[in-house]
Amino acid sequence: MFASKLKKSRVGQRLALTGIAVATVAGVGVGMSAPAQAAVVDQGIVTGSVYLSRAETRALSDQLQKWDGVSDGGAAAAGAAACAATGIGGVAAGACAAAATIGFGFFKDKSAEATGANGCLRIRYTTPGFTPVGLYSDHSGFCQD
Repeated sequence: MFASKLKKSRVGQRLALTGIAVATVAGVGVGMSAPAQAAVVDQGIVTGSVYLSRAETRALSDQLQKWDGVSDGGAAAAGAAACAATGIGGVAAGACAAAATIGFGFFKDKSAEATGANGCLRIRYTTPGFTPVGLYSDHSGFCQD
C-alpha cells in the first residue's frame, strides 16, 4: 500500500525533497521543547531505519492531528511543519519529512497507531536515495522512551 504511494511524479519527488530541506533546517532548535530521547538510526547497506522515540512519536502524532483534513496540495507543507514542530533534527527530520510528504494520511495514521500502542514510529528508507519504503509501529529494542 505505502509502496504504491511512493510512485509519484517528479512534482511529488520535488515536494518530498523540499519537505526534507525545510524540516532539516527548521527542525533544529525550533518548535516545542526537545523530546526526552533522540531518535535512533539503524543504517544498513540497502536500507536504513529511523526509530523515533516514544516522546517524539507522541509529539509528532499530536502535531499531525492538527492538520486533519489538509488538502493534497498542502500535505507537503503540513508534514514538514509537523515534523519541524516536534524538535526532531538531523537524519530523523529528513526521514520524517520525506515520509510525511509522500503519504501524509498514512503517515498520520501510523503515528497515531504507534502512539496508541505506546510504541515508536519506525521509518524505513532505501540507501542511497533516502526514499521511505515503510512505516511501522515498533516495539523493538530500538524503541526508546
